[in-house]
Amino acid sequence: MKILITVLLTFMLTLLCFNISAQTRNCDATIGIAYGTDIEEIGLQIGFLSSFAPNMKWGLDFVWWLVDTTGWDELTFAEINLNYYFMFSQGYGMDLYGLATLGYHYYQGKIGYYEIDDSELAVGFGAGVEFELRPIKFYVEPRLFLSGYDQLVISGGIRYSF
Repeated sequence: MKILITVLLTFMLTLLCFNISAQTRNCDATIGIAYGTDIEEIGLQIGFLSSFAPNMKWGLDFVWWLVDTTGWDELTFAEINLNYYFMFSQGYGMDLYGLATLGYHYYQGKIGYYEIDDSELAVGFGAGVEFELRPIKFYVEPRLFLSGYDQLVISGGIRYSF
């Protein structure tokens, strides 16, 4: 149930981005792959970014971790992150930025009658680089979570500006 609420919240905030950016055209949709060094698994990442100042952006992303369910009846790992981007360098088709994240990380598992269910707030810091090939941008972001599930997450993918 918590996962459904998280996905719906992400979808509603994405629609908000679309409405805000309709006049300004400063929103990027994101799709990518993430790797978590602690859980040693791959995740699918979707989200968006929106500019609110010349060198600042905010965004939201959702990561659904593709965990190995061997031995489990059910196992789910997911996270939703609210991100702040500070652009250090912009131009010549490449942007460098710092990244601060406040996230909600969640897992749930079931083996027979035994169930586990846990969630944590997470704080993370990182950096990123974005390469522009209009209208698509390619990005790579290493991000270290200092709370939550304490792991380095390396993500990369594409962003589409609209």
